[in-house]
Amino acid sequence: MTFDESLVSRDTTGRFSETVGSLPEVELDPAARLFEKYEMLHSELAAKHEAMEGRTRNVYILDDDRVVKVPTNEDGLSAIYVEANWSERYGKGGYIPIAEANIETWKSADGTELDVLVMERVEEVYLSYKEMPDWVGSVDCAQVGYDREGRLVAFDL
Repeated sequence: MTFDESLVSRDTTGRFSETVGSLPEVELDPAARLFEKYEMLHSELAAKHEAMEGRTRNVYILDDDRVVKVPTNEDGLSAIYVEANWSERYGKGGYIPIAEANIETWKSADGTELDVLVMERVEEVYLSYKEMPDWVGSVDCAQVGYDREGRLVAFDL
């Protein structure tokens, strides 16, 4: 590879000072563009709802009964689908009972359709190991709480 001096100019000291030609357009990674759209949705929700920031998703309290989980990265996007699938397949009757959840498509400010997870709101609880059912050890950071009927459920896998 050779250096093309026609793309730069030299200042009076002989040093290269600026680009004369234009650099090729670089296409953003599609995932990066997608999360720019999610960022718009985060801003809209944060202006209206209490937010809790997580490692891969932010959670916004919609009302007394529901929260929405909005991904902040690709891991968060995968996680919303896993939790929705688990909730649909096993619900509260599986080995690890999970709060009711489903994927909904919401629109960002520019009209882009984005998948989010709407989940029933649970009252988070911290249990000692003696109080904890065995299945809680399989839940990410033991993130469990009580649902409206007082059942202990996972709210994050």
